[in-house]
Amino acid sequence: GLTTAAAMEKLFADTIAGALPEALRDLATDRDAAMAVLLALLTDSDEDVAARQQKMIAAHLGDGTADHARRIHQQLVSDLHPMLRMPLAALAFPVVRMRPRPQLDAFMAAGDAMVKADDRVSLFEYCLGRLLMVQVIESLEPARHARIGWRKLDAARDQVAVLLAVVAQA
Repeated sequence: GLTTAAAMEKLFADTIAGALPEALRDLATDRDAAMAVLLALLTDSDEDVAARQQKMIAAHLGDGTADHARRIHQQLVSDLHPMLRMPLAALAFPVVRMRPRPQLDAFMAAGDAMVKADDRVSLFEYCLGRLLMVQVIESLEPARHARIGWRKLDAARDQVAVLLAVVAQA
C-alpha cells in the first residue's frame, strides 16, 4: 500500500484535480487548446494590458490562438482560484511539449512578451515562466540542461535560499 505521506499527497492531488473545472481540464489536455490555456493563465486582469498581450499572441501564433486564449481567460481562467493555476499549467505542459519546435519557439516568445507587457513580473509570471522553460524548452534539448531533481538539497543551498527569499518577499 501507500505510505501515509504518499497517501496524503495523492489525496491532496485528487482534491486539487477535482477542484479544477472539467472544461479547463479538458482544454489543458487537448493538443489544439493547451497552448491557449497557458497563454490565458498569463493574460493580465487589466483590460489595456490584456489587449496588448492579445496582439503579442497574434503576432507570434496567429489571431486564432490569440482569440482562443482571450476566450479561455474571460470564460474560465479569470475567476480561477490562484491555488489551481499551477496545477492547471502542469496538465498542459506534456501536451504542449508535443508541438513542433518552431511552434514551441513562437509560443515561448509570445509568453515572454506577455510577461513583459506591463513592465513588471509577478511571482506567478516568474514561476510559470521558469516552469515553461524547464518543461518545454529544456525537454527539447535534455543533454544541454541539468537534470532537475538529481542534486541533493545541500548542493543547491544557494538556490534554495534565493527561492525562499523571493517567496518571503512576495
